[in-house]
Amino acid sequence: MKDTNVNAGKGFKSHLRMEKNHLMKVRATLDESNWYCSSY
Repeated sequence: MKDTNVNAGKGFKSHLRMEKNHLMKVRATLDESNWYCSSY
């Protein structure tokens, strides 16, 4: 039981890291599009 909990925690942490990277990518894309729009 303990082992599965540890593995679940690791999976959850890596999932959070992926979510954070995804959010950063989305934010960067939004910044680029905002700059693109404001440069018009």
